[in-house]
Amino acid sequence: MSSIMFNASMSVAKAIGSGFNFGLTSKQGEVAVDMRKSVKQAFVDAKPLPWPPTADDVEGYSPEDIIPKESLSFLTDYMWGI
Repeated sequence: MSSIMFNASMSVAKAIGSGFNFGLTSKQGEVAVDMRKSVKQAFVDAKPLPWPPTADDVEGYSPEDIIPKESLSFLTDYMWGI
């Protein structure tokens, strides 16, 4: 038996569709692997920052610069039921 957790205001069809639009399958392990690959690639592609970063170092970054597009889209649909 499989389970899916999603925002109560979202239809089941929309929740499942969001997952498939992200290129995922219904298997949780494969979903996790796809999300991990997306985040790792964003890390590889990111500009280097000094550690610890200061406010000036991160000035001008938007969420779209940091969060992979696929992850942001999936999480937005998942959380808000859009």
